[in-house]
Amino acid sequence: MDRVAVALPQVFSHFPALPPPPAGVRLVVSSDHACSYFDDRAARTRAFWAASMPGGLYHRFMDAGFRRSGRVVYQPVCAACRACVPLRIPVGSFAPDKTQRRVWRRNQDFSVTFDAPRATAEKHELYNRYRRDWHGGEDEHSWEDFVGFLYDSPVNTLEFEYRDGDKRLIGVGICDVSEESLSSVYFYFDPAEARR
Repeated sequence: MDRVAVALPQVFSHFPALPPPPAGVRLVVSSDHACSYFDDRAARTRAFWAASMPGGLYHRFMDAGFRRSGRVVYQPVCAACRACVPLRIPVGSFAPDKTQRRVWRRNQDFSVTFDAPRATAEKHELYNRYRRDWHGGEDEHSWEDFVGFLYDSPVNTLEFEYRDGDKRLIGVGICDVSEESLSSVYFYFDPAEARR
């Protein structure tokens, strides 16, 4: 019987082993720090800084469990934990479920545009409101921190803007582009519109 390769979402972790990064990359390993996802755990990452990177190479890093924040490309390497598993959706076989169709209908008044990322005062204010009201962040990110975290990218990146019928900015999605994938880097939105 012939075997057929089928692309499936990644639903496994690499624990206890970690996949190697592409050859020739010197990684710096952080000391333990507070985990962003589990209050009772410590986190550790290995990372490097990238001035620029072709999309194909970045895709290979994503295959090894790396992600990015600004120009820092990093991989969680926490002791005895591999809970950070990338969610991958093969778009060719994707079909929205009942809940997703309902959300689509609820948001028919949205306009969605995409273009090269551009930091603005309107987006900075929305991002700080999102951090404060959705994540309980007490400190506001400065303009420099905001730009460095979301808009300074070593790879080809797109920005999606979500606006309601009154043209009010409701959400912003930052996505990296490679030949094989579109990778969501970060999404921030108006917490008052969470019902959407």
